[in-house]
Amino acid sequence: MLKFDENGEHEWKQTQQISADADTALTGLSFDNKGNLYLTGTYTKTLQFGETTIESNGGRDAFVAILDA
Repeated sequence: MLKFDENGEHEWKQTQQISADADTALTGLSFDNKGNLYLTGTYTKTLQFGETTIESNGGRDAFVAILDA
């Protein structure tokens, strides 16, 4: 991710490792007025955000991830 100020000047860069065992879909993304990024989607089996791994309860599960500015 890259963040730019209102003048288009680069403020920071962040990388985030996201991986999955099986079928994963990003279904939405949005920013709030503080610059935080919200991701929503679905996954099966396991999904990993950085060092955090979440396990499916079976079938297709939903996720919401918030990446702060």
